[in-house]
Amino acid sequence: MTKLNSKWKEPFVFERISNIYTFSKDPLLQKNVHKHIFIPWNESFCDEFMFKLKKQIIQNGKCHVPFLNEDLTKGFIAPELIEELKGQIEAGIETHLIMSNLDSIHVYRLDDIHKSHKLKAGIPELDKNNYSIWFELGDMYVHQANHVDECESIECALESLIMDQQTHSLFVPFNTFKIAGTKEEVVTPSRWLEIERNLTYDYFIRTCELEENVYQDSWNLLSKRTQHCLISSELARHKGILLRDEEKVELLKESFEFYFSAVINELNEVYIRPLIKAFHQYDCLREAWEEIHSGLVHPKITEMIGEFIKDDNAQIDSIEKFLEYQVSAKSFLFSLKNKFTKKINHKEFLLIENFLCRQESLIESFSCRHLDRKLESLLEIKECIKSLIDNRDKMELNELKDYNLKLTHLLTIMASTHYEDNIFFKLVEEKTSKGVIKRSFEDEVKQLKRFSSSFNDKKAA
Repeated sequence: MTKLNSKWKEPFVFERISNIYTFSKDPLLQKNVHKHIFIPWNESFCDEFMFKLKKQIIQNGKCHVPFLNEDLTKGFIAPELIEELKGQIEAGIETHLIMSNLDSIHVYRLDDIHKSHKLKAGIPELDKNNYSIWFELGDMYVHQANHVDECESIECALESLIMDQQTHSLFVPFNTFKIAGTKEEVVTPSRWLEIERNLTYDYFIRTCELEENVYQDSWNLLSKRTQHCLISSELARHKGILLRDEEKVELLKESFEFYFSAVINELNEVYIRPLIKAFHQYDCLREAWEEIHSGLVHPKITEMIGEFIKDDNAQIDSIEKFLEYQVSAKSFLFSLKNKFTKKINHKEFLLIENFLCRQESLIESFSCRHLDRKLESLLEIKECIKSLIDNRDKMELNELKDYNLKLTHLLTIMASTHYEDNIFFKLVEEKTSKGVIKRSFEDEVKQLKRFSSSFNDKKAA
């Protein structure tokens, strides 16, 4: 158990800039400062505290945690801060409770705040005390676990989590894609706790490999959903390296499923969720939609936007649907934008016009960069895998071997550092309106030499 530094021994409320969607040059949603909570914990006062909270959420759909000090005594939080936090939650703003003991960092979704002396946590160490302020938590994300026994790395990650701008919503549903013969299934879990995210040492190593060597400066620009799917894809692909025949087929299929899921999630992140948030934040945008939708020539776009307006957690759950959206989105966005052009009597009209211009340019850029062809290639791979699953009992071992070799090669290319082959580099550029800079082979060698020199200096000292 790592001893907490004094800085992290007390609970506190902190402010963090929310720059969700605006970091992609989207001028609609302005930067906002939102309040969140930090609470320390120490296992010498409550053994396996985080596991107990997780169990409560899984069993009951929620758990309750008081505003407490490291030693489980009641902490003080000003009444005005409670009201501000409650106002945030009621406004639909994602609000976090961060807990850490400097061995790991957990982020909880704060759903409500209760003032009560009668509430119980269901955890004996807490329920013997008398708390008056309780936080209702509905989901949990493990932000970091200490796999290398370095307290400083966890502390740096905690400092960054609290101080840096928030550029992604963490607690949003995401798509997981499965192939079963000619059939396919897309499941949209609403919580991280519904996902089998096991933070093993292998998971940690694959995360470091992708962050430091493959995606580099682009990694933190991908959503947490996309990151998880890419890590899981690499885990499955590497497990399949030493296997053969049908065992290898299953792991390669799993690797592709996770990669495919990552693509769907990032397409939603870049192109769809900003539009949904705009519809739900601005009444005048929905009114403009009501005026134009009956005149649109593409009925499928009308159906899609109708779903977006009904549910602010709506998403496109397949690449086929996204391609349908992309084909007709330009004319739909142009018609919508015309409803706000030259209307300068309201500030929000100008914001929405700029936003729709941005969305329109994203669709144009999508075609110019031939991203549609990349998606079509992924769909072709998907169909090949379906065909194999249906016919593998009829295949000779040599045919199975050739298939495994080809699919292994394609998966390696898709997750490589090559700009033209890895679709996520172009998606990051679309999201940020900035080019992706990759280190050359020579740069990588220089980094290795610097690491080697640093190690030798420490050894000599």
